[in-house]
Formats: sequence, structure tokens, C-alpha cells
Amino acid sequence: MVARPNLIFQVATPNQSSKEDRWKASIKGHSTFYAYHGSRLENFHSIIHYGIQQHMSQPGLFGDGIYLSSELGVSLGFSPVGYGWGGSMLGSEISCIALCEVINHPDVKKGDTTRDVPKGFELSVRNKIPNKYYLVQNSDLVRIRHLLVYSQDFCSLK
Repeated sequence: MVARPNLIFQVATPNQSSKEDRWKASIKGHSTFYAYHGSRLENFHSIIHYGIQQHMSQPGLFGDGIYLSSELGVSLGFSPVGYGWGGSMLGSEISCIALCEVINHPDVKKGDTTRDVPKGFELSVRNKIPNKYYLVQNSDLVRIRHLLVYSQDFCSLK
């Protein structure tokens, strides 16, 4: 069983921005779904301000892009505890998960799909994306909607 987050924050985006205009243009004719993204705590300042960027990610085992999962437990494995300010009400040992809305688009590779790979690499594990994973190669197709915060020493407001 996966632990419940201590806090869940809704992430709002301005209605009038070039990023929102690209999102609205990309969503036409497509449905959306939700998936989780885990990352190190120190990455979340940039993620919140600029969104999840595929060019900022290190090359992954299954190719370049943004890695997401349909299961929270999978993404928690990519979000180790980081250390924040000791005086914070959130506590000093924190991890975060982004709950993202994703456009169901051909640029979103789903688990158990075969990727295009160069000749000679067809038998490599790199051409199969595992079940429960999504690989998004266009950051305009992903929007952070909520942040799930886990704290080792959360000071609840009572």
C-alpha cells in the first residue's frame, strides 16, 4: 500500500500565457488523463515555475523525454527525500510528486509500446516502455495540476 501524502497543493496556471495557448491548441481533438511524476526535491522549484521540461531530463533508460507513471508508487521511487529548511512547518525532510494532466496524443508513448529505434538495436530492452509508464516527448502535452507533499516530520496545523 502506498503512503498518503501529508499535503496536496493545487497548482494554478494563468489563463493568459503562451504556455496555456499552446496547451489549448494541443488539446483540440484529444482527451486527457492523469499521471504521476517523481523527481528530486531540488528540481521542484524549476518544475513549478517552468513546468516539466523534456530537455532538462537526463536521458532515461527508455529514451529521452518526460517519464510519468499511472501508479503513484512507481513515481515515489524517483522522488527521494530531500532536505529543506529545518524551521518549516512542512518539516525538514520532504519529497514531492507532481500529479499531471497529460494530453492523450501520439507523442505520448504508453507502457508496452515499441519505440522506433535504429537498425541493429531491435532486440534491445530500450525499445520497450514498461507497463505503467508514459514517456512524453513534448512538454506542451503535460500540465502540473497538483503537488503531493510527503514529510517525515510534518507539523500539522491544529
